[in-house]
Amino acid sequence: MGEGSEPAVRATRPRVAIVLDNSFAHGRGVLGGILRYVRIHEPWTLLAFLHGPQFVSQLFDLPFDAAIIGLPNENIVQLMRARRVPVINVSSARDDLEFPSVQTDNPAAGRMAAGYFIERGFRHFAYVGDPNHAFSKGRLGGFSAELERRGSSCMVYDSPVNKVASEETFVGLAGWLKALPKPVAIFASDELHGWTVVGNCVQASLHVPEVVSVLVAGDDALVCQCADVPLSAVDLAGDQVGFLAAQWLDRLLEGDAPPATPVLVPPLRIITRQSSDALAIPIPEVAAAARLIRKSACDPLNVADVLSAIPVGRRWLEREYKRLVGRTIYDDILHQRIERGKILLGESNLKLAIVAQRCGFAHAQHFGTLFRRLTGLTPAAYRRTARFGAATPE
Repeated sequence: MGEGSEPAVRATRPRVAIVLDNSFAHGRGVLGGILRYVRIHEPWTLLAFLHGPQFVSQLFDLPFDAAIIGLPNENIVQLMRARRVPVINVSSARDDLEFPSVQTDNPAAGRMAAGYFIERGFRHFAYVGDPNHAFSKGRLGGFSAELERRGSSCMVYDSPVNKVASEETFVGLAGWLKALPKPVAIFASDELHGWTVVGNCVQASLHVPEVVSVLVAGDDALVCQCADVPLSAVDLAGDQVGFLAAQWLDRLLEGDAPPATPVLVPPLRIITRQSSDALAIPIPEVAAAARLIRKSACDPLNVADVLSAIPVGRRWLEREYKRLVGRTIYDDILHQRIERGKILLGESNLKLAIVAQRCGFAHAQHFGTLFRRLTGLTPAAYRRTARFGAATPE
């Protein structure tokens, strides 16, 4: 059922329980996506339980016809099993649930983080997460696999989130951070782990981002801004998760078969804040060229502009740039333009010609051809994916 299609008319409106933890932005984003679907199709009466597992006891006494759950604690799981109603799970904290799931593509978030750090010139990598959560294992898996594919590896510090703030863990993490080779890029499984990493770095006089660069999965802007150094974050597309979960639940209520495997929603983008706003490129001229390209690629900028701004030999700069950044100067300019295009396509309703112009292209056709070659999607298809998720019931 697409966003503009008409739902079937039902004799009565099903009562759907929404059981989510909205204490972080991702949960609120999922809720927003669910509400967006409901506003468009008006299929249900909602029963929302949003304050954590200790506040959903009233759910056990109320009738409901279906549910979307993002709090898969055992009491709620047992209730859903006992009620025998259609359920969509939107949490990736556990990987042992029998319910059909729509969730974040956690390995993709890890791969995105690895590519981000490699492009910034890092050669040492680490991961901090919670081994008790499936999402953390998935993010680590994607991060380490992408690093391995590119000839690198990462060190791992596993720490359950409920012990992150303890004195014992604080001392252990600080010592581990001090022992890492520098400069190092650290991917944290979530905002709280990233916050703890930055706090330990400040206490240990490890400068962020010059010595330790930190990126977290999950963009709760308030939490990220409250860290000692504002945290860069992977946007996990909570709105798309919620919209697709509601779409799938509507299909289940119509009697359709559930998805055979979890529906995975890819992360949208990386939001750079101070904690990762540095380049770990050891040659100043190459670092200056990379900064110029990231700042001005869409002005537009060409290879000749870069070479004229950096007073070194052309062949030397092109060779060292490819060695340290992993792309030629020309390819990196195009890459930065396409990355800007992704943001504009996903976050605005600008016409393709305007997007192309703002990305430094004179012609929309050239932008569209290059975009498809580098991403595998047309700009229109990417815009749909960024807003409504990569996988739909169709």
